[in-house]
Amino acid sequence: EFMVAEALAALGVPTTRGVAVVSGRASEHSSEEPCAVLLRAAQTFLRFGSFEVTLPHHQHKRPSPSPSDWQLLRRLADHCIDAYYPTVAAVPNSTEEEDPVLAASTRYRAFIFEVTRRTARLVAVWQCLGAIHGMLNTDNLSVAGVTLDHGSFAFMGAVDGGFVGSMSERSDRYCFRRQQETSRWACERFSEALLVLHCTDPQKMALEVTSAFDEEFRLAYDDGMRKKLGLKTAAPDLAGSLVALMEKTGADWTCTFSALTSTGSKRDLVEKICSFCTGNCLRSEWEAWLDRYIDIVSMEASSWDGASAGRLLAMSAVNPQVVPRQWLLKRAEDAAESSNHEELRQILNLLTRPYEAPDNPADTLPSPPLAANIDPTMLGPMGHKAVELLEDADFWRRLCPDLCVASMDSAAACSSNFNLDGDRVALLRTAMKHDGLFLLPPEALPWAADLSALAQGAAALHAVGLPPCFLWVYDEAWIMLAQISALLRQVLDMDCCFDLFAFCVPPGQPWLPPHRDRPYVIDRRELMSSSVHADGMPMYATCWIPLNDTPQASSCLMCVPRPLDAGYQDASDINPIAGLHQLDKVRCLSVDAGGACVLSHRLFYWGKIGDAVDVKESRPCPRAALSIAVADKIFELPRLARHMLPLPPLQLRVALAAGQTLLRDKLSSQDAETMELLWQCFLACSKQFGADFARNVYASYASTNRVNGG
Repeated sequence: EFMVAEALAALGVPTTRGVAVVSGRASEHSSEEPCAVLLRAAQTFLRFGSFEVTLPHHQHKRPSPSPSDWQLLRRLADHCIDAYYPTVAAVPNSTEEEDPVLAASTRYRAFIFEVTRRTARLVAVWQCLGAIHGMLNTDNLSVAGVTLDHGSFAFMGAVDGGFVGSMSERSDRYCFRRQQETSRWACERFSEALLVLHCTDPQKMALEVTSAFDEEFRLAYDDGMRKKLGLKTAAPDLAGSLVALMEKTGADWTCTFSALTSTGSKRDLVEKICSFCTGNCLRSEWEAWLDRYIDIVSMEASSWDGASAGRLLAMSAVNPQVVPRQWLLKRAEDAAESSNHEELRQILNLLTRPYEAPDNPADTLPSPPLAANIDPTMLGPMGHKAVELLEDADFWRRLCPDLCVASMDSAAACSSNFNLDGDRVALLRTAMKHDGLFLLPPEALPWAADLSALAQGAAALHAVGLPPCFLWVYDEAWIMLAQISALLRQVLDMDCCFDLFAFCVPPGQPWLPPHRDRPYVIDRRELMSSSVHADGMPMYATCWIPLNDTPQASSCLMCVPRPLDAGYQDASDINPIAGLHQLDKVRCLSVDAGGACVLSHRLFYWGKIGDAVDVKESRPCPRAALSIAVADKIFELPRLARHMLPLPPLQLRVALAAGQTLLRDKLSSQDAETMELLWQCFLACSKQFGADFARNVYASYASTNRVNGG
């Protein structure tokens, strides 16, 4: 509340102000947090909802304090008009009406329209900043047209029309794209509450309020975007196409507009914007939009090559470099909890100077620097080595020269998704329902990544003692994930949950015992239910992608198909091959390199001993494969936020690979130093992961550490 209020004031947004926060003794209800008092200041704290106190009971969801007390309503409205709307106070009564109540209605109508217009202008300012209130009911909108109640207020990172700021309200009612609509609805409710004063047909008045709001919002928003783009005249089509492209590519709102204020070539600007895109950056579309933008700027007689210092200076005055992002507020919260008042003052100083370049450029980033500020001495005995792995892209490039890390070309490769026609999708869904699996041949999956280089990379990792899951450090693995995700979504209606793994099995070694990936019954939020939908589709599935050929004589997967497995649909999880006489149930899943084998979490399967053949060398070679899991959110929450796709930062890739290895590998066979290194790599970025995943990784590390005598 305090930080956001002060940040909004510095941004030039009409808002209540934070005067002080005073902390006190521990709460009687929680020993973890002290009590606190927030002192706020405003010209008024009257809200739209304040005028609902006189509504008759049948018009209100809960009993009104003063139902039908119209004199109270009149006094309240008169007070607001006299105190905050002097131009409305000067509106004379109608001379055409003899009834004094009807004669005064003109004044109250003017009051309603002025409140509506102020609210529309305020919401337009929010929209231009990529900000969202998050809880726009009538109790959270001020009659003075200022921002009220900042607990749910948030600033978008990657542009997403469905973004919701409030953690307590997850419906799309209060999302970014509906902010105008929801605020207009509140203005209509405000008009209804004053019906007995303005004496106008409710439907007619609602239409007039809607028209007034929309017109004022359009003018204010178009003018705000004109200023942000440094134009002399509004260009709503250009601004609209920019916002659409930002959402399409997952561009960061604040960073994109900040980038537009910089000098440099068009190519430099495209690269800068694309560095803030969390989706496919679509360089050609950004170049096309910038061509339109440059043409308009040129027609307005402004030079693009840096001579238009005045235009860029004006843009810098309306495009902030720093906004109160969630990670900055979390930093402030952590500082408050540890009584680090100096850190709090530094953050407050940063947020109240939003148009200045901060001393630390990382403060402008959409997400916190994952490892840049890590103190190796705080990470334990392997801290220095962990930081090296997290930050040194060249280390990974030297290890596997044929693979890429953070290559500028990789983002484009991520856009070549696989898509199937409706008939093929139906066939694969039928196979999944009937057999619990389906196979895709290599020719159906034209990968944009070099699979043989990935297979060699797995062997290189194995040679230096690093777990194969670190293949996910390389761009090629993420390119493959991006390509196949659309196909898996088509067939399974599920998205990647970031349960990502890799295998490198030396010839002659066992690697995957008989098992089922997940239990039959789920228990989430006190709801007990089957983990298979009523139509037979699973809520979790794993996509296996062999990086080298796996014929029947090699290390392919083996399984018991669903029709022959009583345990598939049975919570008892019986072993379907408990007796030797039942081995005729076994099916070999032979897939060539680049194909895919997609398995339900209920399938009973295992891996044969690895003796994969290197076709070029005609000798046994390690069996290498990637695995990608998708899940229904009601069954398993994603381990990472999806906006990190398609190419997460290096530090996050390393941390994910370390966490996955700690969670799934047989660490008792790992030496203590390697296990500690994995833990430190994960620990450095652990706050970026889902809480369930982080807890499970810690539990696995702690358990293994105890077993090994640590």
